[in-house]
Amino acid sequence: MFRRNRLADDGQSRPIQPTSRRRLPMLKLGGRGMRGDKTPVRLMVIGLSHENLRRLKDKKPITFKGEEVDIPNVEVIIFSGETEQSMTRDLQELITPETITNFSPRVTDA
Repeated sequence: MFRRNRLADDGQSRPIQPTSRRRLPMLKLGGRGMRGDKTPVRLMVIGLSHENLRRLKDKKPITFKGEEVDIPNVEVIIFSGETEQSMTRDLQELITPETITNFSPRVTDA
């Protein structure tokens, strides 16, 4: 799971342990198929319960391992925010400083 980080008094980033490991209702599905042009694709579908949505609004990210949906070596973070810019700032608290990120070209101000 991704480590959540906080900035300590000395300015160093420290991992924060999740406060709860309670499982929330969430549909996670992995699959394989083909697009209309016969290009093979891997599929990941995530269905969020209303409780998941409440947690996201409360700034509590949802994380799980890709292996749960047959996509190895992937950590999934689901979080929300008011704007792309605010989510970019929030993401810095969810990943380690060593994490290399590649933003979608759709994100205009990351």
